[in-house]
Amino acid sequence: MIDLDDFKGINDTHGHAAGDAVLRYFAAALRQGLRPVDTVARLGGDEFAVMLTGAAGVDTEHILLRIQHTLRSSACRTMPTQAWSLKFSAGIAERTAGESLARALARADEALLEAKRRGKGCIVRASTSRADQPGAVDSGSGSAENSSRRAGGS
Repeated sequence: MIDLDDFKGINDTHGHAAGDAVLRYFAAALRQGLRPVDTVARLGGDEFAVMLTGAAGVDTEHILLRIQHTLRSSACRTMPTQAWSLKFSAGIAERTAGESLARALARADEALLEAKRRGKGCIVRASTSRADQPGAVDSGSGSAENSSRRAGGS
C-alpha cells in the first residue's frame, strides 16, 4: 500500500486541478516502474494498492526503491511555474498461504501507518511471523528501516 507524501498540501495550496495532475503523474510513474504482471489501483485520495505478482521479500522493496529513485530524480510539472519532487511512504505485506486479500491489505495498511509515523519516504514491511495478530508490523531495525534510509526517508 502506497501513500503519496505531502499531497494534501499540493491540493489545498494549488487546487484540485494541480492535485489531479500530480496523481496522474504519480500513477504513470508507478505503472512505468512495475512489471507487466503487476497491478496498481487507486484506493482513494492519494492512496494506492500495488500487487506485485510473484515478488517476495527484498524484490518488493527493490521495486519500490527504484520507483522512489525515479520520482526523486525527476520533477512533476503541472504547469511551467509549478514543479514538485514527489515522495511516497509504503507498507508492504506479503500474502501468506490461506490469508484473505482483505487481511493482507489490512496488514499493509498498518505497515503504511507505521511508515508515515517514521517519516516521509519510508517503507515498512508488515511482520509475517505475527500475521494472525491485527496491526502487527516489523518495527525493529530490519530491512524496512534500512529501506527508509536508502529511499531518502527521514
